[in-house]
Amino acid sequence: MTQEKPWPVSRILKVSGFITLVATVLLALNAGKEWIPFGIFIWAVTFWLIEKATMGANAATERAAVEQQAVAEQERADQLTLERAAAEQAARDAQMAAAAQEAEQARVAAAEKAADQLLFDDLVQEAHRQIAEERRGE
Repeated sequence: MTQEKPWPVSRILKVSGFITLVATVLLALNAGKEWIPFGIFIWAVTFWLIEKATMGANAATERAAVEQQAVAEQERADQLTLERAAAEQAARDAQMAAAAQEAEQARVAAAEKAADQLLFDDLVQEAHRQIAEERRGE
């Protein structure tokens, strides 16, 4: 993530140059051209002061950008953790549902087998009864 610095060097040079130009013109008008070197000194001091102030602002901007990026990365990591936990929970839920369905199928199969066994037992008893009746009838 890039953020533009509030005061790049070109802006510092423009502002300090403008201040120096104004100061030099005022000095030349009021005190004469022998004060022009003092105007250059004013430019140097102005440049130094503005640079000092803006370097602090630039550093603060960079720190804020780094902190913002760190917070964003932490939020992404937290989001991934939550998504991973949700996926694991969904997998556990699916596994539990599959186990429940399997148990239900086993119960249904056991009930069907028991019903089949009862039917078979009834048929066997009916067959024995019919055989017994046929023997009695003979």
